[in-house]
Amino acid sequence: YWILHYLGIAHNITGEHEKAIEAFELVIRRSPDFWLSHVGLVVTYVLLNRKEDADTAVEGVRRIYPGFSFMEWARGREPWYKHYKTLYRRLLDALRASDLE
Repeated sequence: YWILHYLGIAHNITGEHEKAIEAFELVIRRSPDFWLSHVGLVVTYVLLNRKEDADTAVEGVRRIYPGFSFMEWARGREPWYKHYKTLYRRLLDALRASDLE
């Protein structure tokens, strides 16, 4: 599942968000408790400003990982995004705008 999950991340980095959704959804269908792909799906929907879809995807994250904080998770990713500063800023701005804590 890791390869498909990272494929979803790569698609987000390159701006191919619909392909990212497909990758994350495939992982979730095959392994419903793989929480990182649920997070990836939420992040993708947030980047696309698809609030309703993001809210639905959040339920999957919270089912597996109660009390999960998207902002805390995103802040912890800053070193990973050092080469993708624009995407990282977009992610933080989108998370703030979506009211995801």
